[in-house]
Amino acid sequence: MFADPREIERCLAILAQQVRDGREDGMTYVFVDELPSLVRERPRIAEHLATIAERGRHIDMHLVLGAQHALVSELGASTLRNIPAVLCGKVKDTQAAYTATGQAGTGAELLRGGGDFIAVTAAGISHFQAAQPGAELLAQWAGRYPPSYGRLPAVATFERKESTEG
Repeated sequence: MFADPREIERCLAILAQQVRDGREDGMTYVFVDELPSLVRERPRIAEHLATIAERGRHIDMHLVLGAQHALVSELGASTLRNIPAVLCGKVKDTQAAYTATGQAGTGAELLRGGGDFIAVTAAGISHFQAAQPGAELLAQWAGRYPPSYGRLPAVATFERKESTEG
């Protein structure tokens, strides 16, 4: 888990390089929340996510992206075409439903909130109710699985050697 946007960018750069190199380290899920603000602060994050979205599934690397609104302006349409599923909660109106899901007529504006969602995939639209764990269960999970922050490898430093020719 990373909180600093610079570290998030660096971590995503490492993962994108793994994708380009075709290095498989077993199934990996990459969770990124509050994506629009991260991309505004660190624009290269969008490039790294594009690489992972386009080619990551070939080495079992998968993205889970969280946002309060549509991501087209931050990631671009070509990246979003490589995101096979969108889970959408209640939105304000039909326009917001369209921009959030990429499809018209999903009914996301009619959802009740409180865990009421739709899943939009190539197979269609499915309505589902997400579980809402209580405060006691969340406290148990927090005690059993405390958050831990990731550590990035040290930045490689390269010495520049001067040639005899300058």
